[in-house]
Amino acid sequence: MLYNAAFCLVRQASLNKNKEKAAQAEQMLKSMLVLTPKLSGPDMVAKYEALLKQAVSLRGESSTPAQAPSNR
Repeated sequence: MLYNAAFCLVRQASLNKNKEKAAQAEQMLKSMLVLTPKLSGPDMVAKYEALLKQAVSLRGESSTPAQAPSNR
């Protein structure tokens, strides 16, 4: 459910060039990755990380996003 909300925010950020929406999505995804680093498996972690990368790029950040500890 959180992934879908973040996906919608990233989509809005992309369509409207809204960096605030991208920042919200980034915060949501990072929080989930920190609180539940394994999520429901490696496939879901990969989806979260890919969406996080999109959110960061929409914000115009050139640095890589902070990653949760890799406990896969």
